[in-house]
Amino acid sequence: MNPRRDTILPECINREALCKASTDLMILEILEYHGLYFQDIAIPSRKRELVDIRHIVNYFLTVKEELSLQYIASIFDMDHSSVINSRKVVECMIETDKNWNSKIIEIANLIINFQQMKNDDVSTDVLKYALTSTAWTGEILITYNKASLLVNLDISNANLSENQHVWFLKNMPRELAELQKLVSTLETLTLTQVELEVTFDMFWNKYNEKIRSSKKKSLTTWNRLPKAERMKAYNFINKYDQSILPGTAKKYAETYLNSEIWNN
Repeated sequence: MNPRRDTILPECINREALCKASTDLMILEILEYHGLYFQDIAIPSRKRELVDIRHIVNYFLTVKEELSLQYIASIFDMDHSSVINSRKVVECMIETDKNWNSKIIEIANLIINFQQMKNDDVSTDVLKYALTSTAWTGEILITYNKASLLVNLDISNANLSENQHVWFLKNMPRELAELQKLVSTLETLTLTQVELEVTFDMFWNKYNEKIRSSKKKSLTTWNRLPKAERMKAYNFINKYDQSILPGTAKKYAETYLNSEIWNN
């Protein structure tokens, strides 16, 4: 029997949605939840807090059936039996400790929500870069906030070996300046800033008032908007949705765009 397939999750967690999150995102969200970076937990330490966090990382990764136990173990330079033990430790704590149960649910929801945001959201508050190399095909997408601190690492578009993947998980610079220094010292690496742009289809799907709205009129208005205003219109949708009072109809998409309420 494959021990990874039996990983026990609290019943309220959406297993399918959780499994869609990338390995990199899972690890980053767990670390952010605890206010740490990977280097903080990668060092050999028997401090209870760090041991528990390594258990939690291993536990969540075992949910992803495509990951071998050997691969998960290589992240912390341990053997696969230690990964199985981590899973069992967390499962036991979920069953016996309400605080642990709540923590695992909270972390899982953070991972799921961030994955969904990554799929359909664009923000002006981040700097996104594509890292390419002659040593692999595809690209690694790296996101830093305006303070130049690492907030997301997406390796899913790069064809990396397991050793390369683990190296990036362990060594990805937490600050943009450190990454730029790394790239300047290695001729095989190229770093390119990615220009963020919102398309009409992205807006149309996110606004999601397709039955009552006119796509043709909305597109005409959209094309008149400068790129900066398109970004504002797109990013304001969630806030607008939350502001709609019960019993009040949502504006037609074309009305929303014409009114430019994101600037009010």
